[in-house]
Amino acid sequence: MSIQDLKCLFDYMYWANCQMWECAIALNDQQLSTDLDYSVGSIRAHLVHMVSMDNLWINFLWHDDVEFLTDRQLPTLIKIREEWDALEEEMRDFLSTLTDDDLERSITPPFFNMPTLKLRDALLQMVNHATDHRAQILAGIHCLGGRTVAQDYVRYLGQTPPLSLSVA
Repeated sequence: MSIQDLKCLFDYMYWANCQMWECAIALNDQQLSTDLDYSVGSIRAHLVHMVSMDNLWINFLWHDDVEFLTDRQLPTLIKIREEWDALEEEMRDFLSTLTDDDLERSITPPFFNMPTLKLRDALLQMVNHATDHRAQILAGIHCLGGRTVAQDYVRYLGQTPPLSLSVA
């Protein structure tokens, strides 16, 4: 896996996040706060969780700092989206500093009893985590009667100039 491959996966992740976000903001306040009785709770709680985890990872990976955002720090959808957009920009900046060799660097996250990982695996975890929670959010939105969208990688490739993943 190369840094170019990871950049492509992050491009997909941000595209899919935007697709999901459009569905989420169409919900009313009651729908956003309804406990889905699964995972982290409401659609709003999922959005806060996703942005909090991205913040945690980027701060650890780039700044060697651990910061977990809380619901109180993100009181509105506007604040959640502002943080979301800022983190996307920061992640893209971070990815632009990396080389293929950097991806092999070992890291030991000081949270969640994580094992030592390669940097590439931590970055893949971020993409996979987002996919998992987008699926949960979209299923929740569907159950609440809202509009949903497909988040398939191949749909992303069909709507954007594809970047080819290396096979090695």
